[in-house]
Amino acid sequence: MMRVGEVLQREDHWIYIPEFHKTEHHGKLRQIPLGPRSIRVIKPYLVEKAENEFVFQTGQGENGSYTKDSYARAIKRAARRAGVPHWSPNRLRHSRGSEIRKRFGVEAASTVLGHANLKTTEIYAERNLELAARIMKELG
Repeated sequence: MMRVGEVLQREDHWIYIPEFHKTEHHGKLRQIPLGPRSIRVIKPYLVEKAENEFVFQTGQGENGSYTKDSYARAIKRAARRAGVPHWSPNRLRHSRGSEIRKRFGVEAASTVLGHANLKTTEIYAERNLELAARIMKELG
């Protein structure tokens, strides 16, 4: 449901600031930095669109945008057609959170995932068992 006007294009980085998100009722502002790979994907979809238009459009439905549910259904259909076992788009977030935690630590993962509480990140991003084993090997 990303709209063109919600993507702030800075010279060195972009930030996606969704108007609607799950913690908006707490008065929280959600800001999602976009890296070079994300920018390369999104950039072509921004061409010749008005600020209020959706970046990704299905061409179907009332407003032609994906919702979290329609996106999940599209992924499910594509996985079934490709012969891939059940797969959820949330796995991307979980996987990236685990990778960030492993490389940069739990606080970095919490920041990128937008969690207000580290406990949420600890549930969400896998613990790095390799790191724990290496530490215990070194400490005895």
